[in-house]
Order: sequence, then C-alpha cells, then structure tokens
Amino acid sequence: MPVKAVIFDAFGTLLRIQDGRHPYRQLLTIGRANGRRPRPDDASVLMESRMTLTQAAAHLEIPASPEELAFLERVLVQEIAGIEPYPDGPPAVKLLQRMDVRVGVCSNLAYPYREAVLRCYPDLDAYAFSCDLGVMKPDPAIYRWSCNQLGAEPGATWMLQRAPRSKACRHLQKPSRGNPSSEVLFPG
Repeated sequence: MPVKAVIFDAFGTLLRIQDGRHPYRQLLTIGRANGRRPRPDDASVLMESRMTLTQAAAHLEIPASPEELAFLERVLVQEIAGIEPYPDGPPAVKLLQRMDVRVGVCSNLAYPYREAVLRCYPDLDAYAFSCDLGVMKPDPAIYRWSCNQLGAEPGATWMLQRAPRSKACRHLQKPSRGNPSSEVLFPG
C-alpha cells in the first residue's frame, strides 16, 4: 500500500530544545524537596491535560512558593522561545506535502510546549498533542486519531521519530495491525 501520510514525533525529530532547563522536572524536584513523593502517573498527569505549570503544581499538590513558581514560569517561557526546528525538518515536510503526502505531528507534551510546535510548523495537516487528547503514545488511540485527522488508513501511514541518542530521524515506525507503531531501525 502506498504511503498517504507521515506522522512525525515533535521533539528530537522535528524540533530541538536549545539549552533545555526542564522546568517541569524542576517542579517535581521542588515537590520531592518538600516531602512529596513521586507518583507513577506524574508524567501522564502533566502531559495528558491542558494545564499551565502553575496549575500543574496545584493539581499535583506540590508546595512551591510563589517565587519558585514565577521563576519556573519564566524558565518555561524562555525554553519555549528557544525551541527551533532542525534544519532538515521544514524542507522534509514541504517535500512530503509537494508529493501529496499528508503530514502530521503526534507528540507527548505538556500543554505550554504545543505553542512551539504550532509556531514552527503552522501548516501541518494534523496535530495530535497528548495534552489536548488526554492520551499518550504508545496508546493506539492517539495513532488512530492522527490517522483519522490525516484521512489515511494506518496501513498507509508511517510514523517517524528519532532513535535514542540521535538527533536525526532514525526510527521509522511502519504500520502493523491497524496501528503505525511497530519500529524498524535503519542506519543513519
């Protein structure tokens, strides 16, 4: 079956975070320093809802001071402002679109980070953000939603993401059993 759509992961594939300071990780560290034990669902709570960092602190019951929250919000704004596309990202997306391949992004991310994706890639055919959909990869529902928005069957859709410790698209997820999620690693 010919490829009709390509879904990119956002960070590490299309976008890079310059000088990442990880404000959400810092928030969780503040929680630990104040006696809050990490919970298994902390990451999913942060990435499956439309909360600001300050709202996340309240929701997770992290006793951060107003000064700490203000500092982390400034760090977050700076981090998002410094996010930029990898040089080969925009030309690759444009090439696929010129070939009539529908292009989308599917990413697990905290709500404020979606701004950078939309700023750097405003003309994609679909945006599947975990914070908007309330579900994270590798749940098949996020892939099904992406394919539906792209108007392509999973069998005609490829998922591109980076391999561990790589900055280029090295993992190619080929469709299998109705879900573009089985991985094939190819040399870079």
